[in-house]
Amino acid sequence: MIQQKLDTLLASHTAPTLMGVKPANLVSLPRFETFEQMVQNYNAHLNQQDIYFHPVCQCNCKQLLLVYRKSELVKTLCEPQKRAFLLSYGYPVYHKNNVEPYFDEILTYLAQRVQSTKGFPHEIGIFLGYPLEDVVGFITNNGCNYKYSGCWKVYGDETYSRRLFAQYKSCKQQLSQALKDTDGNLLHCLCTNSIIQNRSV
Repeated sequence: MIQQKLDTLLASHTAPTLMGVKPANLVSLPRFETFEQMVQNYNAHLNQQDIYFHPVCQCNCKQLLLVYRKSELVKTLCEPQKRAFLLSYGYPVYHKNNVEPYFDEILTYLAQRVQSTKGFPHEIGIFLGYPLEDVVGFITNNGCNYKYSGCWKVYGDETYSRRLFAQYKSCKQQLSQALKDTDGNLLHCLCTNSIIQNRSV
């Protein structure tokens, strides 16, 4: 029962990444004893599909889990303007064409930022696929003066972001249905359902 509830929670909050239309999602989970084994189990089955589960913060009552597609996240971090932005925050995105050699170091630094930054490190939006203009706009305006609020607060191209929000909603609906069709087993759903694997919306 616990596993089924966990699978439902993960499917609800990470569907766009699991379906290949977003580089990463961040999900907050209640703390439980078998968390590390759960992460290892998901990684053992899904790394071959380019899906990774990485804990970024654990406290007494909750844990934050970054679910990402490595190839897409590497691509995102290599985009020149985003790379320069992250460099300004101290991220080790040293090589302009390939951050993969530093990928583990980058995730370690992100976890340090999450655990040590007062409030929350808003540059994490880059990892989650938010447009740079929206991330910078949020930081500059302290979360105010936005054009539209959906999955994040929009300061740049509202039409583009609304289109993304619609795609993410569609992913959530489709994955939810696929999960029902596999009796709530997320791993079985991800490993057998063709709509999940490397899907392009």
